[in-house]
Order: sequence, then C-alpha cells, then structure tokens
Amino acid sequence: MAAWKGSGGNKVPGAQLGGEVFQNTGKVKLPSASGRTWHEADIGNIESEVMVMVLEIDGTKIRTISDFHAAMASMLDLGSYYRPNLAALWDILSTDVERPVQVIWRNSNASRAAMGSLTFDPVRDLLLRVQAQDEEFRWDERFTVCFE
Repeated sequence: MAAWKGSGGNKVPGAQLGGEVFQNTGKVKLPSASGRTWHEADIGNIESEVMVMVLEIDGTKIRTISDFHAAMASMLDLGSYYRPNLAALWDILSTDVERPVQVIWRNSNASRAAMGSLTFDPVRDLLLRVQAQDEEFRWDERFTVCFE
C-alpha cells in the first residue's frame, strides 16, 4: 500500500513517492480556489538491483519426468496442490510465477539421455515456450531458460 503525507512520510515498498506544493508559475495553470492546494506527485523506483529467482536444475539428478516435477515443485514451493504434469506446469510458469526467473538446466544432456527424447523434449519445449511468451509480451522482467 502506498501512502503520502506531502514532504516526508513516503511509504511505497520498493519505490519512492513525493512531491511539493504546485506553484502556478509556469505554462500550466491550475484553477485556484480558496482553501485548495495542488500538490505535484513524483513517483519512481528506488535505484536497486532487480532480484532474479534462479532455478538451477542438476541434470545428473533428473533422470525421470517425476524427478523433474519434484525438483520444480520443491524450487517453486508449489506444495501439495501441484499435480505433476506439463499442463499444470505451463499454467504455473506462464501466469503464476513472479518474474524475473532464470532456469539453468546444467548437464541437460544427461537428463535427455536418461529420460529419452520423447520425455525430455516436451519439457524443454514447454520451458522455451514460456520464455517465448514473455518475449512476445515484451515484459521487462522475464522468464528465461538456459540448457548447458
């Protein structure tokens, strides 16, 4: 929740809010009335680094689709409501997970070899589709995936 009490008293999590009493001295003239004071509002981000959620998958430990879903459920803290299937994972990754997110699948070839391409490729394709969706939406904070 944001709150502003004129100069000072700014309360905006992760941002700054402020401004001064507006003076009718420039080209812009606001109506004047007895007892009315106009305030300008300055709203902006506090200069800080964006926190990126990094999900690292160790391909040497992901040998089955169940291993993959268990790892994702654990890293994303999905709890018991998560049903481990690609449709459910799409719903979560494409709409529910706060951005920015970076998935790094280390030793992905080991997972592909263990899982087989018929199982691994749809998982890979889903992750790439989430990335493509965020790019298409032109979001500043995105989901990205890297296969090493």
